[in-house]
Amino acid sequence: LLKFKEESFKCALGTGWSIPVTLVIGCDVGISYVTDPTGPPTQMAHFQHVESIQSLFCESNGDNSSNHVTALSSSSSVCSIASSITSNKTNKCKLHLKIAGAPELLSITCETANVAENIADLIDGYCRLIQCRKASFWLRRGTREAMINRLSSNQNNIASDREKDYAEIVEEDGDYATPSVKDYELCRKRLTLDSIIGEGQFGDVYRGCYRQTDDPLSMLPVAIKTCKADNEKNMGEKFLEEAFIMQQFDHPNIIKLIGVCSESPIWIVMELAKFGELRSFLQANEHRLQLTSLIMYAYQISTALSYLESKQFVHRDIAARNVLVSSYECVKLADFGLSRYVTDHCYYKASKGKLPVKWMAPESINFRWFTAASDVW
Repeated sequence: LLKFKEESFKCALGTGWSIPVTLVIGCDVGISYVTDPTGPPTQMAHFQHVESIQSLFCESNGDNSSNHVTALSSSSSVCSIASSITSNKTNKCKLHLKIAGAPELLSITCETANVAENIADLIDGYCRLIQCRKASFWLRRGTREAMINRLSSNQNNIASDREKDYAEIVEEDGDYATPSVKDYELCRKRLTLDSIIGEGQFGDVYRGCYRQTDDPLSMLPVAIKTCKADNEKNMGEKFLEEAFIMQQFDHPNIIKLIGVCSESPIWIVMELAKFGELRSFLQANEHRLQLTSLIMYAYQISTALSYLESKQFVHRDIAARNVLVSSYECVKLADFGLSRYVTDHCYYKASKGKLPVKWMAPESINFRWFTAASDVW
């Protein structure tokens, strides 16, 4: 049974003759380890007792006699963290934790920089949460630049890629609505509104029809998202951000954008999923749906998430209400109102706005970080 409240890492404890263990980190166990998978974890430290964390990388040619360990950062403040990678053949990284009241540093040796960074990031988050610190104590940039100068050209490229993981993105300052959405401009006279099928953050969603040509038989069923009149002046551009995002996607399990009417009243026209929200669909058909269908839906949503990651987008609002049922064999991801482009970085940090707490990953709730992994959660 997977324990979602804990994270486990293969590493080694101690200096010199290190002991291979499974490091366990979580809100209940603190910083612990296990040597026997069937036994309980042994706690080494509480997060509130961590005074500093120092990250080291080894310069080695594979000969223990020629090993050199270089400190990347050191701080007397609570939970000051920097992470690094090794040079040459060892590819190992050490973390030294100073624990209040302990006579010696707690030394953790990791096989790769990625593992060390994950451990450091997780401990940093718990320390900030428990000690009520808003700003991160993880020193990411200056120490990384010093390390890069010590590596070969190949390792330099690796370090550069890892450095990009920790660039913060400015919140919602750009204009997403123009000019690309203009290519999707529709003639309003070809659209008809029927019944309301949902309510959104900025307005209602209607079932409707779009007449693609002058032929009366060329009617296409569509979903039309409208912007409330009292929101248009201040939120019109933000409302159209969703259309700008959707027009970049082409995937069988993502709702397609048909077009927009960008003049008041603003409409976003999308393909219609005739069976509505997955949440309601599952509730109405709970005794009828087979396990194979549920697995198929999960697979289809996962392919949509994989596609979003390949396009460097995070959705930020993955929930059953935002998955639409096109047919009994097909579900599609929708509602990209909270989606964000993360350029060449691995995470997006939200600084403001309402977020769907019930469906959010722990790191998103605690630190407002959003990644492809938090979308999967």
